[in-house]
Amino acid sequence: FKPFAYTISNFLIHRCFEQIRNDIVLHNYPVVLLGTSTGFDNAPLGPTHHVVDDWGCLRGIPGIDIFCPSTASYAKRIIDELTHTRRPCYVRIPKGEGLDLSDEHIAHLEGKDKNTVICTYGGIAGVCYEAIQENPGTGMLVFNRLVPLDEDVLTDCLRSYQHVVVVEDHFGKSGLYGMLCEIILRRELFLDIQSVAPTAYQFSAGICQNDFFKDFGACVASISNLVRM
Repeated sequence: FKPFAYTISNFLIHRCFEQIRNDIVLHNYPVVLLGTSTGFDNAPLGPTHHVVDDWGCLRGIPGIDIFCPSTASYAKRIIDELTHTRRPCYVRIPKGEGLDLSDEHIAHLEGKDKNTVICTYGGIAGVCYEAIQENPGTGMLVFNRLVPLDEDVLTDCLRSYQHVVVVEDHFGKSGLYGMLCEIILRRELFLDIQSVAPTAYQFSAGICQNDFFKDFGACVASISNLVRM
């Protein structure tokens, strides 16, 4: 049988980290971990339930694939695919309906002016999508699979731009920003890269995730101002 383990992401990853490392990954058991409530999905519940450091912990373990379905079509296909995979996997499931974009591992909306591209994933991708509707010259890369990244495809996309803005509801150093910095350096790409992400645990109360997005400059207005600079 194919084991699927499901609960909210902070319980699934942080409470079970040793078991994931020792009992699943070290044996290469094809267990699928399904975690819901990511980023600030559980906004009113405080820092214990804000999931801003989950996949960053896991990506330090070699041998586990990490997904974050950000588009509706990718979410529909992912479970059937994982039923047949022979590797450990973590699926980070944000709340919401998902964007109506392609079902590729990286969905690319090309910007008209080839200057700035927003790189994002998860629940915050919807905010970024709204921002590029107001700024059609800006491109967007939406990551449905976070680990492993197809570096060849990603490099070809990034070469088209000059500035990269990484927007995520996860700590940037251990998240997508950190990964892209490594790739840009390794592939010798001459790009400016900027992180828009939480940098500390938030102890203030919030009714919804957008309250926290505003705190670190990830609302539509802030992102629009940033890409116009």
